[in-house]
Amino acid sequence: MMKYKSKPVWYLPDSGIEVFSKGEIPPNTEYIYFPSKFEYEVYRILLSQGFKVELQKVVNLKFTNWRVDFFLPEHNLLIEAKGMPTEAFKIKLKAFNYFYPYKSIWIVKSLSELKANLAKLPVQTKLGV
Repeated sequence: MMKYKSKPVWYLPDSGIEVFSKGEIPPNTEYIYFPSKFEYEVYRILLSQGFKVELQKVVNLKFTNWRVDFFLPEHNLLIEAKGMPTEAFKIKLKAFNYFYPYKSIWIVKSLSELKANLAKLPVQTKLGV
């Protein structure tokens, strides 16, 4: 489901190609679906800076599960790319902070904000370092 007229992206990791319609994906090709171009750009930045990235990390909130966009396992850091916060998101974030006050989560609203925060992370959390 598309929210707020966001433009979805299908990324083909084997070829490094992005497409904007599922019909453009060749048969039997692996792809990663991003519901918005913004979320895809966050993913690209994380990879380009050498971070190991897990997608759609499930967090149990007791009353529901929340699929947070990204997880950096070396830093135990959750990242949610959120251009337009919904009421459901606000409730999930409040529940997350209540049930997991010791866990780190970044709510990323812009690519410049993401880059600035990533620059503060220790270098050893990046791949190959």
